[in-house]
Amino acid sequence: MAEFTHESTEEQEEESLQEEVLDFAPAALDDSLPEVEDPLQEINLGTEEDPRPTFISALLEEPLRSEIITLLHEFRDCFAWHYHEMPGLDRKLVEHRLPIKEGYLPVKQARRRMSMDTELKVKEEIERLLKAGFIRPAIYADWLANIVPVLKRKTGAVRICVDYRNLNDASPKDEYPMPMADMLVDGAAHNQMLSFMDGNAGNAGATYQRAMNSVFHDMIGHSLEVYIDDVVIKSPEKGNHAFKWEEQHQQAFEEIKHYLSNPPILSPPKRGGPLKLYVSHRSVHWESFGPG
Repeated sequence: MAEFTHESTEEQEEESLQEEVLDFAPAALDDSLPEVEDPLQEINLGTEEDPRPTFISALLEEPLRSEIITLLHEFRDCFAWHYHEMPGLDRKLVEHRLPIKEGYLPVKQARRRMSMDTELKVKEEIERLLKAGFIRPAIYADWLANIVPVLKRKTGAVRICVDYRNLNDASPKDEYPMPMADMLVDGAAHNQMLSFMDGNAGNAGATYQRAMNSVFHDMIGHSLEVYIDDVVIKSPEKGNHAFKWEEQHQQAFEEIKHYLSNPPILSPPKRGGPLKLYVSHRSVHWESFGPG
């Protein structure tokens, strides 16, 4: 512990304080961290030639472990390991747009160099995106932005990001409300079973969140929690976590699809039809019905 005297200068006091902070932390601090994640066991839902790995808790006991593995194999077509396996969403449900604010001109960034090894990995990823129809070539582009390759630690694969800071500055911010992290944690707490799913490439966070809320609107808070591309499936008891898709679930799903594909349409008053007038102290509301 550093000693202080009244005769110490300000510089000596500052140096002593820094030494005190450095000596304060215990040497075995990292060893005392609690375990926050179960040890994982890899399950291959594909073949040796086309592996499709997923992971389950190594602490699961029988017969629940076998039931979870059977469930994953049964519904493996619901998951995607490659771009071409992702069907996408109907643009009527959600579509990402970038309107340009008035007064902003297109920006063409100066080209940045990358190593030959990185460039080859980027080229392979771009070819996969092209074959899947996720991107398409553009000629005479007004906006030019550099590619920013990001290496995934777990798989070693390269993720293609784009430096769109100039374009973001020229676009109005999407103020769609995002979930609060502490509320999501509280919502997932006190459940005996949790499953974590990671959506593919959760860019454009507000648009992604809007899509997830539209797709899972009647399940959020009840059986799952969603934050952009991270989904947590929760169940109060372990036994009812292997969810089965039955007739009533399919009926509810069809009703959701019908609702999302047939939004309500406002229409002007029609001659000969009933007309209701709602009056309040702030506004007047009209409601029109067709004949009969």
